[in-house]
Amino acid sequence: APQKVLLIAGGVANFTDVKQTFKGIIEAFSHHIDELKSQPVKICVRRGGPNQDEGLAMMRDYLKQAGIPGEVDGPEVMLSEIVARAVEGIKE
Repeated sequence: APQKVLLIAGGVANFTDVKQTFKGIIEAFSHHIDELKSQPVKICVRRGGPNQDEGLAMMRDYLKQAGIPGEVDGPEVMLSEIVARAVEGIKE
């Protein structure tokens, strides 16, 4: 089980473009992919707002392609559920 969780979550944005935000996050992940993959980390994402469908799909595809365990959800899932799932199974 992962020992670390990176939680990328927030409410539903009114003006922040989710797709553009995730492009930047994916670029940062790509620059540090070896470090990221060398650790027992799970990435949990929950976001909503303009271009959320494209942004969430991009993030989902990236994690799968990179072989990084994670979950990607939109605003249909409550933040408290995402946090509960994120910490589930983490070793102390």
